[in-house]
Amino acid sequence: MAAIGSYLKDYPGANLNEMARILPDSLVIMSGVMAILTTSLPLGILFGSFLESILFFHVLHKGFSYFDVSFLKQGPKAFSNACRTGFTTPTLTDLSLFGTNQTMNALPSAPIYILSVAIGYIYTAINNQKRELEALGPVYSSRFYISILGMALFLFLISAYRMWAECDSLPVILLTIVIGVIIGSLLTLQNMAFFGPDSTNLTAIPLLRNRAANGEQLYVCSVRNPPNK
Repeated sequence: MAAIGSYLKDYPGANLNEMARILPDSLVIMSGVMAILTTSLPLGILFGSFLESILFFHVLHKGFSYFDVSFLKQGPKAFSNACRTGFTTPTLTDLSLFGTNQTMNALPSAPIYILSVAIGYIYTAINNQKRELEALGPVYSSRFYISILGMALFLFLISAYRMWAECDSLPVILLTIVIGVIIGSLLTLQNMAFFGPDSTNLTAIPLLRNRAANGEQLYVCSVRNPPNK
């Protein structure tokens, strides 16, 4: 049993620890890489929204540092390698878009924040396409619920890990989730207002239009399938 425990700690445990460390940065960077590789406008807009959310992160992190509230303080293990975010290199101790997190303020938590922003963004974008997904049938309409459930489960696992490693407290995690979801939703609405609904069409499905190309009202007649003989 001791050998099994040592193996889990040295291999899967170490890999999971490193994945949690680079999660905030890797999510942002990979969205940019995929936008370039696929030349996708929605993914490019998503990448730009992630960069915008990082600006909000630093503003919020700086702002909350002025509040002398006990549950906003960093935990005793917040500065350990298991809790710090960023790419560890031999020459740079930490390289991260979210900073080295050396302040005593724990809110917002970088991994929980960026995941919550992604959930808020994708939820709002897909929720705006519910008519299209339902029109395409149950194979597509179920994607809305599957994506939300999958993202919520992943957020729960990361939150549980952060609490287990004593990186974040429960109040910090809950407040970060609320802040991240709100910011992600607002970014989606912002993009829809400035760039149109196509800019948030992450599922790449045809969008329903209310009017024809000449501006007149477009009417779609449903056709019933003939009864089977």
